[in-house]
Amino acid sequence: MLQNLWVSGGRAGRRPGGSGSSGQQGGAPDRSVVTARVTLPSGETIEGPLVRYDDFLVTIRLADGTTRTLRRNGDQPRLEINDPLAGHTELLAVLTEKDMHDVTAYLATLK
Repeated sequence: MLQNLWVSGGRAGRRPGGSGSSGQQGGAPDRSVVTARVTLPSGETIEGPLVRYDDFLVTIRLADGTTRTLRRNGDQPRLEINDPLAGHTELLAVLTEKDMHDVTAYLATLK
């Protein structure tokens, strides 16, 4: 369980895009939420938590709680994704299974 938690960057058991709030009292923002900025050809920008994206569509949750889905065609509209925990994903390609077990064993000694 500890290994799953640190390897996932704290996302173990949660949806990848997050919910927009941490569930903490007072609704503090979840710093692990993946956000996106879409810049339309007109120059208009749309920003918010990223709900979903693929080669054809991008869906963003707006400040009022609604979602907006935009059609994608190649690199239009321009999409910038901010994933605060991208480093954890990148580590999966670098760390061996032994490395992960060694880090987990070390973390377990810190209890």
